[in-house]
Amino acid sequence: MKSLMPLNLLTLVCPTYKRESYLKRSVEFWARQPFEIIYMDGSPEASDIDFSGFANVAYFHNPRFIVERLETAAGLISTPYACMVGDDEYFVPSALQDCIDFLQVHPSHASCMGRALGFDRKSDQLVFNTAYPRLKGLKLTDDSPMQRLAIHWAQYVPAHCYSVTRTPVWKRAINLSLVRQYNVFSIEEIQLETVICAAGKSEVLPILYWLRSDEAPPTRNTGDPYLDPSKSFAAWWRNPATSSQKNDFLESLAGACGSDVDCKELEIVFDVYVASYSREPGSMAWLRSIKPRVVGKLKRVFSRLIPTLAEDPLQLLRKQGVYIDDEGLKKCFDSIKQSWQA
Repeated sequence: MKSLMPLNLLTLVCPTYKRESYLKRSVEFWARQPFEIIYMDGSPEASDIDFSGFANVAYFHNPRFIVERLETAAGLISTPYACMVGDDEYFVPSALQDCIDFLQVHPSHASCMGRALGFDRKSDQLVFNTAYPRLKGLKLTDDSPMQRLAIHWAQYVPAHCYSVTRTPVWKRAINLSLVRQYNVFSIEEIQLETVICAAGKSEVLPILYWLRSDEAPPTRNTGDPYLDPSKSFAAWWRNPATSSQKNDFLESLAGACGSDVDCKELEIVFDVYVASYSREPGSMAWLRSIKPRVVGKLKRVFSRLIPTLAEDPLQLLRKQGVYIDDEGLKKCFDSIKQSWQA
């Protein structure tokens, strides 16, 4: 087991599974950045990559469920801040530093991040698409944890699980996911988002932060129940046969969030979330929530097939006042294109 020698204030944690080409690209990029990164590989076989020459990179072949791998990684982090990153995705390095700087002077905030840009490959060209537009201007800064949770889950967007987060909070959220495991798709995301949101204020800064990859389908159906979309949170939540599990989920989650989070109020928060986002038949909330998703999907299709007919999402971010580190962005783009030529 390779010991970690802190180079900076932040440790990135990257779970990966049977995606050697993306893992190689990710390692070559992050090895040049002033941050620690831990790769937790759940693949049946260990990677063939030689990690020995990278001072800031730690690789662990750990063929277990994703929450177990993340818990192992949490025990290795010694930096003040932690963040999860996808093996096929990028964060603009200067944006990570901006988030650290922001948290250093905002002690009441548990986490922060910036805006996202989707990218894909069309022949040998990068094409962009809009990613998570609801991140725009998002500020969960109410003094009440319960109020922050109500706002967040009523208009859900992943604003915490890929954010720069204070390490004690990140570890608490990860440890809860391991201690309380349920046979439900992506429930660890819900636990992470809830614990971090309750732990302190959070904010999306007007900077380009996250490059969200559409090059390959997400990792699914590996035998890990957390990665099986057929085991939906909504079906589990509504099923009378799982009511005792649901009560345990709410009690443990409220306990991890602290005394200011009420179990019964938290149940109402998730009732609203499920009704609004789970395609509940006959629900007007579902019709309202699906509309922006359909529009967003159509825009992505047009941007890929007929780029000239759709507004460039990168330029749209600039028009919205989002700061873009062009030099840092170019390094990300160069890394992506070089991987295509390998």
